[in-house]
Amino acid sequence: MKSFLNFSIHRFFTGVYPIYNGLRISIISNSLFIFLFIIQIFIVANHSYPQGIINLNTSNYGASPQNWSVIQDSSGIIYVANTDGILINKGSSWQVVPVGENLSALSLTLDRKGRIYCGGYADFGYLYGTMDGLVKYQSLLSLLPDSLRNFRNVWQTFALKNGDICFNALKNLFIYKEMNERNDTTSSDNNIRDLQIIYPTQKSFFKTFYAHETLWILQKGGEGIYMLEKSGSSYSVSKPLTGTEVFSDKSVFTLLPYEKNTFLGGIMGGGLFQWNNNLPSIELLPDLIIPSLTQAQIYCGATKNSNEFIIGTLQEGIYMVNPYGGLLRHINRTKNGLLGDRVNNLFSSSNEILWVSLENGLSMIPFTEPLQYFAEGNGFSGMIQCIIRFQGAEASYKIKSPSCLNKSDEMVHTVKTPLFPSFLYIGTSQGVWRSKTTAPEPGEWVRIENIKTQCFNFLVTSSGELMVAGGDGIYLIKNSQSTLATKLESAPGARCFASFDCPCAHHHAGILAAGQNGISIISEIKEPHATSKQISSPYFVIQKHVLPDEILTLIPIENSIETGVKEFWLGARSRGTWKLKLSGCPFIKNEPKESFNMEVQSIDTSSGMNKGQVQIFLVDSIPLFCHENLGVFRFNSQKNKFERDTLTQTISGKSFSDSLLLDRVVSPSPDNIWMSNGKRLYFGSKKNNLWISDTLPFMGLDIGNIRSIYPDVHEYFRNRYVWIGGDEGLALFKLTEKKNYHADYPCFLEKIVSGRDCVLFNGIFAKPISDGHDPQHFLPALNQEPEMAPVLDYEMGNLRFEYSAFFKEHEDKLRYTARLEGFEDNWREWSDRKFAEYTNLKEGNYIFHVKCRNVYLQESNEIRFHFTILPPFHRTWWFYSLQLGGIVFLFLMAGYLRRRRKGFSSRLAPAIGTVGIFTVFEYLQNLIELVAENVLGTIVLFKVALNVIMAFALIPLERLMNRVLKIEKKTDMHVKDKNALIDPEEDDLERVKREARKELMDKMKQTGMSDEEIRKISGE
Repeated sequence: MKSFLNFSIHRFFTGVYPIYNGLRISIISNSLFIFLFIIQIFIVANHSYPQGIINLNTSNYGASPQNWSVIQDSSGIIYVANTDGILINKGSSWQVVPVGENLSALSLTLDRKGRIYCGGYADFGYLYGTMDGLVKYQSLLSLLPDSLRNFRNVWQTFALKNGDICFNALKNLFIYKEMNERNDTTSSDNNIRDLQIIYPTQKSFFKTFYAHETLWILQKGGEGIYMLEKSGSSYSVSKPLTGTEVFSDKSVFTLLPYEKNTFLGGIMGGGLFQWNNNLPSIELLPDLIIPSLTQAQIYCGATKNSNEFIIGTLQEGIYMVNPYGGLLRHINRTKNGLLGDRVNNLFSSSNEILWVSLENGLSMIPFTEPLQYFAEGNGFSGMIQCIIRFQGAEASYKIKSPSCLNKSDEMVHTVKTPLFPSFLYIGTSQGVWRSKTTAPEPGEWVRIENIKTQCFNFLVTSSGELMVAGGDGIYLIKNSQSTLATKLESAPGARCFASFDCPCAHHHAGILAAGQNGISIISEIKEPHATSKQISSPYFVIQKHVLPDEILTLIPIENSIETGVKEFWLGARSRGTWKLKLSGCPFIKNEPKESFNMEVQSIDTSSGMNKGQVQIFLVDSIPLFCHENLGVFRFNSQKNKFERDTLTQTISGKSFSDSLLLDRVVSPSPDNIWMSNGKRLYFGSKKNNLWISDTLPFMGLDIGNIRSIYPDVHEYFRNRYVWIGGDEGLALFKLTEKKNYHADYPCFLEKIVSGRDCVLFNGIFAKPISDGHDPQHFLPALNQEPEMAPVLDYEMGNLRFEYSAFFKEHEDKLRYTARLEGFEDNWREWSDRKFAEYTNLKEGNYIFHVKCRNVYLQESNEIRFHFTILPPFHRTWWFYSLQLGGIVFLFLMAGYLRRRRKGFSSRLAPAIGTVGIFTVFEYLQNLIELVAENVLGTIVLFKVALNVIMAFALIPLERLMNRVLKIEKKTDMHVKDKNALIDPEEDDLERVKREARKELMDKMKQTGMSDEEIRKISGE
């Protein structure tokens, strides 16, 4: 804080830069310092930061606790340099990529084409993607001669603006560059890379920083800051820059870009400085932060925006500062839950998350988080039912000041000053607690010791005391310094209060307390009177009225005091709405009883308000009646009717035909309204006479049922802070924090498995790129290129797709939907299931789609995975061709055997013909089934129909075959009669005749007859 004040003094009032080591330091008056001190308090009070830190340790990412660097590529994938290698986030899982021979990764950078480069222990190289979804490391060590491979750590890696990569190996700088500027322009490949080795001009390259598109160098034993210069296609180290000699013996560990040619830097053990490379002087900023940056040991830095910078230290975590060294926030392990205090590296991601690389893990810190939570672990317990900011009485005094026109004249002013500081009070189901400090965001709470009952409401009395409505009575807290309360004698338990002025001329103030036991009137003297009739105690229960139902809310009705009547609306637990009328004065002793009257009227259902639970709230001085079943109403006094309220319907977004059920309604101003229903919170604001609803910031509100809404009334927090109490804790909403609820976040297809354990894809897509590397060294990407679609065998048609998103805020409320194009037409219902399974997928082209929806209803990028399933061999074109050829062969064979006219062959031919007919039918059936399945989506009934048709078709086909065979048989017999000599074995009858003739002739020969005689007898 003081560093900011000092710089403000120097810069804006003296114009002198405070410089150490012989440079000037200005001195100012104490009064000006006090003035700026007050301004700084106000600025800090109006600048808040979130506490939603997310910590990741070895159990989350499965590697060493030591992390050294973080980078994010253009797809949104996060890469972490870890002692065990490079960690790559894939949603809910991480991949560990080994570097070299299981070496450490120490630094990362991203070039302009999207390639990730890594510097590690005794190695440096780049990452590439593979077709199966893995990421691998490719070393560039082979480009170095053996004599230069004895370096150890590459702590820094930078991508220069022209696409070249600089690796700082301390002994040398390795510039891995594109040779687009070489003289050989005739070559067809201008992307061939080369490595230039730069040697230090002093002992070694201590640190390098890339800021304002220039690489700045500090050398061990050097004479200041150097820069990397380029002449043609070669690089060299410049001479030390003028005015930077002060850094010759300083350990500069961070140099961040600020304004043009201006930098904010940090020295380990020496604090912060500002440097303009066009000026010969350097401004060392006063280190008045406690604990100081000098003691904390500055080690690294990052830029949030042009006015906010983040400094990482080795001993005290993180400091968020302005450009002048003023502290905005200190984050460490003990105060804020940072995983550790030794910070190795800082990285600001595109979605406004600060990644902190630590010795024992990783921490993620959102830059903007309007909602801050306080749970029972902060020091209170129970359901939070009421909230109030209270400081107690004020002291008034008068001061005189001279008139502007005449010094002799004097003007008298009355000034009110709080006697006590302002604290936040919460009433819970177990008592009352007060914030321990007056800080805007209290971290600890102090209990009001003697209130151990549930508390329902608070009321600040006109005398500046805090009245508490408890379940067993009414309590008084004198001022905000007190941790004890006084119980009001004879006062029953209460749920609600309402203060009022007595409808008489005695200037008395009273309090109505209502609850389960009816209504009580409590005296509160507004202005003392010298009369013996006045009661002696300022707080005293003087009237009680028992009601048959519990009163939940009590709202005054605006009436003119001249009428002598005060009216109130009462909201009851089960009997709807009542009206309370007070007349006369209850605060004067010895007055006749008839001078005061309390009348309670039940509201008839004919007016539009039925029995049931009703709570009443004021919105712009107009009461709203919230019925537990019917919705929200306003009372039309002219018609004496309850009418449905349109404002709350508009803000909630519900149609006017729906009943809006509300539990709480608060209107801090005519242009703002807060409403709750169960766990749901609504906010409406009026702009240009139009009400605008905003519920998006509260979609992730997670404190159970909301029981209290309190817009802070403190002058510093008014219209900025809203406190929300619920069953499960307390929340603070900061209206001035503008969060981007539509920020992009990545969804990952983590794994694709075929069958039980065949992994087809591992989460990171491969994108072809031409950058001088192996063409098969693809660029890791979040989305698949269609030409990279895999082709799967038919046996791999049982697929399981596993997916997740990297969105750590309310991670349990992430919802997913998926669709397999080519198999299903519609998206699946949103659910928290992180996988989709498909079995027995047919051959064809498919596209799997998946996306995520977070708690703010923002959808992630849509992941598409293209793939093709090949048909089984029996449904391939070549198999169908073989089938067709086989059918033709069967019919040709049947015809051939028939034409041979031999016994066995003639019997075999009909069977082959029948087989051919069956084969043709099955062939046609398979073809029709394929078409029917694609058109109808199912073939069960269609297959039954085809089988029935086949059964009836076999009978006429068999008859037709028999006819063909009979015709062929007759034709064959006719041919046999004519050609018996040519073919004696044409059929069996001819064979029998021939054998009989031969036998007869043999017997004739045995009797001794001559051949001539035999021929004459046989007729041949």
